[in-house]
Amino acid sequence: MKLKFLLFGMFFTTCFVNAQFTVVDGDGNQINDGDVIAVGSTAEEQATIDFFVTNEGSETINSTIEYVSRDTDQPFQLCYAEQCYDDIEVGNSYPPVDIPQVIEPGQTTGQGNHFLYTGVELSEASNHVFRFYTVDSEGNEVGGDLSFTYIYDPNLSVQDNESAIGVKLSSTVINNVLAINSVERLQLDVYDLLGRLVQSQNIESGSQELNVSGLSSQLYIFRFSNDEGLSKSFKIVKK
Repeated sequence: MKLKFLLFGMFFTTCFVNAQFTVVDGDGNQINDGDVIAVGSTAEEQATIDFFVTNEGSETINSTIEYVSRDTDQPFQLCYAEQCYDDIEVGNSYPPVDIPQVIEPGQTTGQGNHFLYTGVELSEASNHVFRFYTVDSEGNEVGGDLSFTYIYDPNLSVQDNESAIGVKLSSTVINNVLAINSVERLQLDVYDLLGRLVQSQNIESGSQELNVSGLSSQLYIFRFSNDEGLSKSFKIVKK
């Protein structure tokens, strides 16, 4: 199963009003300013975030992407404007502002543009912040921008075996109630198939029943985590 979580506006949301451009991922989901996109694997297919930029204005724009920050020294690849840049550096823009991606009014960039974590597997999450923006013919920034965070989090992968977290479920196919037995206090985050966080709550130790009647009928990812940073995820079908 391909796990790619789009955590839209997890902590804040900014409206991109009168945008010169819009950005969508490879599945057609719009990437908004402040979004967080998380992947749970370093495998290329799972870790690649494809994107397309559309010029929504009436004038030609010159587009580029700044690598704003990261919290690991692991390499990262960014492909844009028919060029792949390996092991990119924070503070630089890709492509460079003197040779930006030119997008005519109403046009959308083609295939091949993507973000890809190319480092080793880590035990903790790795955060990478990027910013889409436009420049004039002299390379000076103009117009609005759009920032998002790419997270590689190995704890988001769905595990089929037992982990260090002692939590058991009565079933992975449920109606309105999920029976849980936990040996410790946990945080539960529930994601839909688009990676959106749809429910979050604390789980006390012991046996208990969780009311999930507010969830619609579909597949979800239930992720349990403890204070030590350990986690376990289950695929749950809500009937």
